[in-house]
Amino acid sequence: ETAYAAEVHEVALASSVASDVFFTGFFPHKSFATLYSGADACIFPSVSEGTGLPVIEAMASGVPVGASSSGALKEVSGGNALFFDSDDIGQMASVIEKMVSPSAERNELINNGMDWASGFDWKSTAESVVSILLEASGV
Repeated sequence: ETAYAAEVHEVALASSVASDVFFTGFFPHKSFATLYSGADACIFPSVSEGTGLPVIEAMASGVPVGASSSGALKEVSGGNALFFDSDDIGQMASVIEKMVSPSAERNELINNGMDWASGFDWKSTAESVVSILLEASGV
């Protein structure tokens, strides 16, 4: 767990929305779609994310995404998320509020995210990686 995990758990459990907060810990990959489909939003505050696979998984499940504006998340999401400075709690809260409130913007995030995520699949990703490796090796 991260340095602030205990503090996050404590604040979440003391909040007025404690019954809506679900800390999964380890969760089997084959059940991710079920987990995501029950969410109102996916909040991804990581500041040093390499791939951001949860962003794509959430989008593919029809869940709007709010993500840190740092790292690779803008590219991974194709810009189909709302972004915030992870060090600015007010900004993050504002993004969360927008994401969970019924609106045309929320619907657009969901639809655009699903379209974006549909372009990702393991077969084409593997083929691209093999092609790049072959090209780099001169084969």
